[in-house]
Amino acid sequence: MSAAGGRRSEFNPDSDLHKKAQECRGHAAYCARKGRVSPSDDLREDFFQLERSWLRLARSYEAADELLGAAVVPGRKQ
Repeated sequence: MSAAGGRRSEFNPDSDLHKKAQECRGHAAYCARKGRVSPSDDLREDFFQLERSWLRLARSYEAADELLGAAVVPGRKQ
């Protein structure tokens, strides 16, 4: 059960949105690695900001996937 609303999440690990979220997390990890080894403070902060943006996008894809999974879709078994 999810904490919000007490319903079970309908997260689908095979969905396109889940795959997009995983791709975003990969980009975020890359930015984090680059940020840790960047020679300048400005460049480091830019990479860390990009990391946060990719993670925020990943969470958005995951939330959309959950909403679509919980939606009543005609013709789909509930």
